[in-house]
Amino acid sequence: MNIKAFVLGALQTNCYVAYSASEAAIIDPAEYSEEIMGFINESRLTVRWIILTHAHYDHVGGAKSFKDSCGAVLAMSENDIPVLGSSGMLDSSYLENEIGFFISDGSQFEIGDEKLAAIHTPGHSPGSVSLYAQGLLFSGDTLFERSIGRTDLYLGSFSEIEKSIKKLYSLQGATIVYPGHGGTTTIGSEKLNNPFVRG
Repeated sequence: MNIKAFVLGALQTNCYVAYSASEAAIIDPAEYSEEIMGFINESRLTVRWIILTHAHYDHVGGAKSFKDSCGAVLAMSENDIPVLGSSGMLDSSYLENEIGFFISDGSQFEIGDEKLAAIHTPGHSPGSVSLYAQGLLFSGDTLFERSIGRTDLYLGSFSEIEKSIKKLYSLQGATIVYPGHGGTTTIGSEKLNNPFVRG
């Protein structure tokens, strides 16, 4: 799996283009980006999926625009529909009607020769998911380098995110973690050094 990262929006959200062969998925588009579209066009990629790890506005703001531009399927957990619009920054109906696939635990997304598998990781929000491919994990706002996602937001839960992170800690230690904000880390490093949830 090839990965190209872009940092978007006021909250510096990591948006990822994951691609294999000539197909791609856009993960967590905070806003529409000509830079991303330029990369997609120059790389001659067909975007099959726009995947939202959760429904907070700083991860979904560009989803409809990318969907309209690329003709891709928008995917999100149905459990996060109540979270859409909870910040007051987004009209929930604006995006809810655009979702073409509801993610559940174990959902798989084919991208060229490879697949991403969804892992339900609630806590930051009830429908938060992480996306796993061999050797890498897109953790959304569940797990960060030396930190974890906030649980004081609407429908957040520390006990749930703790269980979710311990589930992620079962992955191989060398697994590279690509979080929703900040730099990359590994599962092994977080198991040893994360001050909020230890392995």
